[in-house]
Order: sequence, then structure tokens, then C-alpha cells
Amino acid sequence: MRVHVLPEFGDLPLSAITPLHVQAWVNELVAERLAASTVHGCYRMLARVLDAAETSDLIAASPCRHIALPRLETKEMNFLTADELDRLAANSGFPMLIYAAGYLGLRWGELVGLKRGRVDTMRRAVEVVEILTEVRGVLAFGPPKTKAARRRVSVPTFLNEMVVEHLAKRPTDKDALVFVGRDGAPMRRTNFRKRHWLPAVQGAGVPETLRFHDLRHTCASLLIAQGAHPKEIQARLGHSSITTTLDRYGHLFPSLDERLSEGLDATFRAVKRPEGEVRKLKPKKQ
Repeated sequence: MRVHVLPEFGDLPLSAITPLHVQAWVNELVAERLAASTVHGCYRMLARVLDAAETSDLIAASPCRHIALPRLETKEMNFLTADELDRLAANSGFPMLIYAAGYLGLRWGELVGLKRGRVDTMRRAVEVVEILTEVRGVLAFGPPKTKAARRRVSVPTFLNEMVVEHLAKRPTDKDALVFVGRDGAPMRRTNFRKRHWLPAVQGAGVPETLRFHDLRHTCASLLIAQGAHPKEIQARLGHSSITTTLDRYGHLFPSLDERLSEGLDATFRAVKRPEGEVRKLKPKKQ
């Protein structure tokens, strides 16, 4: 809202905003090469405000009607095995960052915005309460986008040991960032991708289409493989709804119904019955 919507419309009377103006604004966002999902999100925020103004009779009709928006393309998700994740980490130059993304399921902004004061190595957990975003080259800290994204995530022992060793070399200030670039400055996604990510992908022999966000998908697949419940995955990844979790990863649960059936069978067989007794359901006589 404050980055894309208010600078364009904040000083205008509601009645002065026209469909032509809204369309030109959307076209400008696209020209700036913002992701289609980001453009849609900005448009939805503006549309909500103007729809509310229409409902309150502040304007005759919302100008957010029949606006051409960029096409949303569903990107194919990549899932790495534990071995592939190891190879990627070894080739990256930032192994702890790769492991944190793959085993914690944190987003890029949550990782590079993580501060020392939010890491509890005694209890092996991190708190996600702040993210680092970059808009038009400007870095800014802010809260997670949703309430569900604000969460506490447990850390595997192997990764916690890496964190302890890493923090021993970092400033003790609670506001010091856990992950920084080679120059000690906050990490920028574009620079990391060009200088470290792409060479690591090539060196590890993983799919060339692999994105950093796919490490979050990898975390989900690893959890599912060990039998995690969808609600547990929802909480760890910070999804607002279980529907989101199932929509994205439901196809990875092919054996869930089979496991339920096996569990019911085990429950039946656990009942102590007289030796040799066989219970069969006989159809009723018509």
C-alpha cells in the first residue's frame, strides 16, 4: 500500500480516480517488471479501498472495473532430495542459509531479515516476526504479511549446531542480522542469485529451473515423506489456511489414505479376542 498505491493515488480526491488512470498505473507496474502476483496484490488493495468508498456513497462507482491485469502463470515447483540439498549447500558458499531454507521452510525475506535476538539456540527455535523486503533497490524491515506468518519454528539439532558456531563469529547485538553478504551488509536477492545461487545450482547438478523458493517446497516434501500432518506443515510454513497447504502439496500425500487404512487395520487386530475366533460379517437374509 505505502510503496505502490499511496504514492500514486494518496493525494488525489477519490472522485478524480478514473479507470483510465488505474489502467495506466497497472501498466506502469508491469513495465517496472514487478511480478504478476505483486501487481495483482497492489490492484486488489486499491480495489478494496474504492469498493468501500462506493459502498459508503463517497463515489458513484469504483473505477476498478474491467482493468486488464497481467496473466498469472503457475510456476512448476521443484523438490530436492536430502542428497541434492546437501550438494546445493556445499556449492553455494552459504550452506547454513541453504539448510535453513530447506529444513525450516522460511521464505527469503524471513531468512535475510532474521535477527540474532530472535534465535533461541537453547530451545532450538527461531521466531519469525520481521521480514526484510527490497523495493526499487531500497531495503526495508517490516512485519510478516499475515498473522499466520508470524510464528515460532523449531530447528533441527544439526542446524542448531551450525547456528551456534556461526553466531560465535557474529556481533552480539540482538539486532545483528544472522545472514549477511560477504561485505557484512544485508543480503540482496538479485546479487545472491547472480553471484551464488546460479553457480551453486549448476555445480550441484540440480534442475536449472530451481528457484530459492523451491527450498521452501523442499521442506514441505521432506516433512510429508516422514509422515507430517498437513496442519503441522501449515504451521511450520506459516500458511494462513490449511486449504493453501493442501492446494500446493496435496498431490504429495498419495499414501495418506493407505496409511489411515493400515492404522484402522492395526486397531482392529490390537483387540484381544479368544484364540481362533474369526469374526465375519454375514449378509442379512432377505
